[in-house]
Amino acid sequence: WDAPLPSLHGPSYPHRLHAEGSPRPGNHDETLIITSPATNARDNMEVLEAIKSVKSVSKFKPDPVPEQKVQTILNAARLAPSAENLQPWKFIIVSDEDRKRKLAGMCTNSRHLPDAPLVLVACARLDEAMAMVGGYMNSYPLDLGMALAHLTVAAASEGLGTSWVFAFNEEKVKSLLGIPADARVVGLTPLGIPETFEPPAGRKHLSEILAYNAYE
Repeated sequence: WDAPLPSLHGPSYPHRLHAEGSPRPGNHDETLIITSPATNARDNMEVLEAIKSVKSVSKFKPDPVPEQKVQTILNAARLAPSAENLQPWKFIIVSDEDRKRKLAGMCTNSRHLPDAPLVLVACARLDEAMAMVGGYMNSYPLDLGMALAHLTVAAASEGLGTSWVFAFNEEKVKSLLGIPADARVVGLTPLGIPETFEPPAGRKHLSEILAYNAYE
């Protein structure tokens, strides 16, 4: 990054954005000009505040999600870093009521899926991911994890909620949505305006997860 990390929203000003790693063939550094309309308190939410505001939703309001917010959230996922900047992701937005009900039946602990106006399905393109990172694994779990984190925080900053589901029958989901054999389904989440949240979940103390110079 050429400048300190900006807030998710704020007054109109240019940022020069770079992703570390090799650019995709044919791409060059480009300047992305981010503009925003008149802001309010939520628009001025800082990145760390947005992260702290993320909560798993237990019930969604039936109100439709404006397309502009959907685009904003998916654009946040698009800007996530990935190994060699390969960006091996594909996101499917499901709004059809029948398909939402069927998806719920293919998942475990997915009672929230049919209630939300949208369901987002995150997929990994194996043919676009690095086959090996760390000497033992494909890059797509890390790549999609970064994108899902961006998406989740962006949703919170837009006043929307998520509740990620990672237990599902992948073959049934792929069949329902026409997902090709060379792609993997990584996770699903309902997306909408929160009505109620799950009880707060505890987090480990920083001292439990942080070490310097060696694993302790």
